[in-house]
Amino acid sequence: MRESETRELFRELQTIDWPVRWFLWAGGFYILWASHQGSLPLESLPGFLAYGLLNLAIVLASRRFQARPAPLVAIVYIGYVADFLFTSLLIYYTGGISSPVYLLYGFLSIKAAIFYPYTHPLIFIPIFTFPIYLATLFLQTGTLVFLTEQLFLWRYTLLLLVILAVLYTAWHLDNRHRHIRALYEEVDRQRRELGAILRSIGDGVIVVDREMRLRMVNPVAAAEWDLESPMVGQPLSQVLGDATLEGVLREAMEVGEQGGIAEALITVPSRQRGKVVTYEALASAIVPRPGDLWGAVVVLRDITQQKEADQLKSNFLSVISHELRTPLTTIRGYVEYLLMEGAGPLDGFMRQSLETVFRQTEHLQGMINDLLEFAQMEAEQVGLFPEDVPLNELVADVVERISPLAKEANMELTWEVPAEPLIVRADAMRLRQVLVNLLDNALKFTPTGGQIRVQVERRPMEVLISVNDTGPGIPPAERERIFERFYQIDNSSTRAHSGTGLGLAICRQIVELHHGRIWVEEGEGGVGSRFCFTIPCDPVSPPSVSL
Repeated sequence: MRESETRELFRELQTIDWPVRWFLWAGGFYILWASHQGSLPLESLPGFLAYGLLNLAIVLASRRFQARPAPLVAIVYIGYVADFLFTSLLIYYTGGISSPVYLLYGFLSIKAAIFYPYTHPLIFIPIFTFPIYLATLFLQTGTLVFLTEQLFLWRYTLLLLVILAVLYTAWHLDNRHRHIRALYEEVDRQRRELGAILRSIGDGVIVVDREMRLRMVNPVAAAEWDLESPMVGQPLSQVLGDATLEGVLREAMEVGEQGGIAEALITVPSRQRGKVVTYEALASAIVPRPGDLWGAVVVLRDITQQKEADQLKSNFLSVISHELRTPLTTIRGYVEYLLMEGAGPLDGFMRQSLETVFRQTEHLQGMINDLLEFAQMEAEQVGLFPEDVPLNELVADVVERISPLAKEANMELTWEVPAEPLIVRADAMRLRQVLVNLLDNALKFTPTGGQIRVQVERRPMEVLISVNDTGPGIPPAERERIFERFYQIDNSSTRAHSGTGLGLAICRQIVELHHGRIWVEEGEGGVGSRFCFTIPCDPVSPPSVSL
């Protein structure tokens, strides 16, 4: 027997068995006194005294062993034997003439049903009620043929029906008791498992209901917000008072059944660490059933070290880029001076060598510019200067500038734009930079004789610009990662195409600043790649920040 069952058994002994036992003793005294016209047989007094003392012993023993299941069960059995012996004593001394006496057996049968979930053999005791009743009457009267004034036949029938009803009730209640207990234990087990999981998670976890009341906080989140005792059930605004956290939870509940995840960065002053801590908040709605929004849960991941490392890296890249620019500018200036024959005439080999140096200097200058620009973007020092941009003209101008390079590589470069003018609110220089980067990549990876096509498509709320090439294509597993900083599909030292791996990362930063999207998919006809990005037709005006 489990500890919880032991507590329940003692509670039912205290609230049911003890009162019934003393009621039976007092009621038996009254029945016997009434059946003998105001007097008691002297030979029955020892039985009354023994039953009373036994009742007192049962009460004291139950209190003494209330936390131990085996003694409690033994006390229940002893008490039932005493109950039936005392009831038989009453029947014997009244001769079964008094009607309330036989009802005592039915009453004891009901009590057996109550204790059945704890002591199953008790259910068999009521089965012996009727034979004991008959045996007791036979000992008193010497016959089983009763006159009308002794006992009516329907009394026997009623007693048997009571016993059968008690047996069925006990069986039914026990099945329900077992089912409910199994459900309770399963819920309790899952609750304890969930609590253990939440306590072991290194990230902060906060759960709120649909009214934004706090429902659960794991120790990590409680420690970061300096919550000595999380006030479950209180409004989140009163407990934490973080508008960003509330906003990401509300956003998660708004998407609801779509299963979307709301993201945000949250900064919290931490007294434990003595500095501001940055968290990446990922929130999603809790929807147990379709159409039933319960609340939301947010996971808070500490990215303070990551942000600090990114800042150090950005500072390092910025410093290195600036430091490399100065000597590179000097080298480039001297190479240009020599190519202009400022130091004297050049023969063919010297000119060819100097042109090679100049081209490599230009290439190195481009990589340094990428490093510096990306560092500035990471530090959020780059903004946009929005204006009304005629997209048709911008695409045509970029394609016209790239066409000579395509012809030199024996590639076909075509472009398609709608006939009607397309005007978007954007930073023209940055859009041009994205398109040039995508076309440079297409030229770099498309083999000689290949095709490159630029398309512009008007959509209801945005403009789609795509660059399709006939190169080797990009594996599906790599299509998300190529927009990460410094990522290259071929990282070997013998790769055919050089670069910093920042071009596409810069493109994504610029497109996202315009509230657009950028992605890559399989090229037309399953050949090559198709890079796409969108610009909203009427986006929220991007911030204007000077470099």
